[in-house]
Amino acid sequence: MAGGGSIVLRDIPPYVMCNGNPAEPHGINTEGLKRRGFEAETINLLRRAYRMLYKEGMTTVEAVSALAAMAAETRRPRGRSAC
Repeated sequence: MAGGGSIVLRDIPPYVMCNGNPAEPHGINTEGLKRRGFEAETINLLRRAYRMLYKEGMTTVEAVSALAAMAAETRRPRGRSAC
């Protein structure tokens, strides 16, 4: 979602809000995610991913690696050991 009067020079990922000249990301559209039926846990994971990509100063390669590790972590069955 782009704010009015924004100049968008690159693609905007789904549910990412941006604003400015040039447009910069400013968060995720949590209300839109809720309206589309995303669960609270999924929204929180998307917030973590957003922070990794846009706020933590990682390179793209570092962010992709960190996101892969986060995805693997969330796929593990809960309540059981990884033995």
